[in-house]
Amino acid sequence: MRCLLSSSEHASDAVPEALASAGIEFVRSKDLRTDWLTEDITDIDFLCAVLDGTGRDEPPAIYLEIGVALGRELPVLIIAEPNRRIPLAIAGLQRVEVDLRNTEAIAHHLHSFTSALDSRRLFKRDSSRSFKPEKGTAARLRAQLEALSLEPNSWGSNPAELGYEYQRLVHNILSTAGAEPSSSRIDEGFDLAAWIDHASEILGGPILVQCKIATRIDRKALQVAAEKFTRTLSFRSVKFGLIVYHSLENPHHQTPLRTPYPVWAFSASELINMAEQGSLSDTIITLRNELMHRQGS
Repeated sequence: MRCLLSSSEHASDAVPEALASAGIEFVRSKDLRTDWLTEDITDIDFLCAVLDGTGRDEPPAIYLEIGVALGRELPVLIIAEPNRRIPLAIAGLQRVEVDLRNTEAIAHHLHSFTSALDSRRLFKRDSSRSFKPEKGTAARLRAQLEALSLEPNSWGSNPAELGYEYQRLVHNILSTAGAEPSSSRIDEGFDLAAWIDHASEILGGPILVQCKIATRIDRKALQVAAEKFTRTLSFRSVKFGLIVYHSLENPHHQTPLRTPYPVWAFSASELINMAEQGSLSDTIITLRNELMHRQGS
């Protein structure tokens, strides 16, 4: 694993020491033999940008290098002092806030980040492969979804089983959409963590997913869930979350959600449509851009 380290000249030595401790080879852009801003460097796995101080004394080159990395679809990790103001343009990237003198803590975060990248590589798909499912897959998923609503009262005695079946169905829908979901093994405030193809490359990590199924789903319930879910995201330093909901009374019910929180809500039916069209990743990127625009206005 090799990273490009982007930081100011007066940055502390803790990050380089943490990279070495985590077994990550690193190089600063000024030490490269070629100009990486104009020439592609094939042996860089990710960019690590260090934001210390207030931002007023940081060289513009750091933000330029972040922009170049994003343009080349290179994963970006931002390491910043706690409570430091982050420019809106990069607020959605994977970020850890840590005392920049704490080498051990920085190394821990680096290990978590690179482990996720390694896991991603194990499942890396050929970029030429279409993410549209095989013929009949979407219809089968719709039939399974509607089956949950055929006899909603039958689940009354065992709601946990209903929740499990629904979570498994959402897992399958995400997989069909080209995502790589993994289930939470304990109650951690989310049900799935999904690497959503190109979207996660741009967002800098996986998206946490909450599966919500009830007799009736309304906008107020989703707003409350989004607010609560945001606290889970913040606690885990994950920037975006997705609620996939399903109303037992009306399998085709959709409740548009527009909040200031970094959480989106899709009905399971909508998610199947995106899987069928191969549009989930593009939709997530579009929604992320809209959220950044709203926060900046």
